[in-house]
Amino acid sequence: MKKRNGSSSSGSNSTQKKIIVPDYNPAYDDVYSLVFCNFSALERKAQVCTFNRHTNGNAVRLEHINFILQASSRSLVGNTCPCCHKHRATYFRIKDGRPVICCEKCKSKCGVETYPLSFETFKHPDFQFPEGQKQLRQVFKSTFNLSDHPEPMMIYDILKKNYLLAQD
Repeated sequence: MKKRNGSSSSGSNSTQKKIIVPDYNPAYDDVYSLVFCNFSALERKAQVCTFNRHTNGNAVRLEHINFILQASSRSLVGNTCPCCHKHRATYFRIKDGRPVICCEKCKSKCGVETYPLSFETFKHPDFQFPEGQKQLRQVFKSTFNLSDHPEPMMIYDILKKNYLLAQD
């Protein structure tokens, strides 16, 4: 299996570890599916795979889980900001039950309660209830043109594309 090694941008604020981008493999679709239905379960799966690393391909499964966890903590790059029409959206808020996206520069115009456009936001306390999870899914569906139940490969592609964009 080929891997692409990458490192986070260097700088004084950078404390992220090197991310290994594993090749897509449908055998690990279950972990990509968890991003939308039970993101917090990924950390528990990582612990189990770490403990049982040498059994039944858990080492490769752990690579995929670690890729998701590390890449999902970065802000995803969405559509063009509807406020300035210049920059790519990396934040959102929920206004009147609907998602509103914005860029870093327009974040203050977007509203008080903004969240990073990141899969890790599924763990945020504001989105732990079914209605919050539904709203958050709507943010990702509208921003990345996803279906109600996105294919695991689409999740992989979003994470990989976003990670590679961050490296440029």
